[in-house]
Amino acid sequence: MLPAAALLSDGQLGLLYFRDGALVGMQTLGARPVLLGMPVLTADANGHLYLTTAEAGAETAALTLYSTRTFPIQTPAP
Repeated sequence: MLPAAALLSDGQLGLLYFRDGALVGMQTLGARPVLLGMPVLTADANGHLYLTTAEAGAETAALTLYSTRTFPIQTPAP
C-alpha cells in the first residue's frame, strides 16, 4: 500500500491509497487549506501515518499535524 497526500478536486486535503499502481482508497481530511508549501507525509515503523501542513495565519504560520495514531490521555498522579 502506498499512501500519498493530495489536494482533491474540491480543494480539500486528502490521502490517496494506491496498491500495484491502482487507486484503492481515499480519505478526506475536511480542510480546505491555503498551504505555504507542500504537505509532508511520513510513516513510522508500525505503519502509522503522519501528515503535516503549514498555512498562513494572521501573524504566524498555522501548523497542523494529522495522524492515524491515537495517544492515550495522560492524567497527572494525585
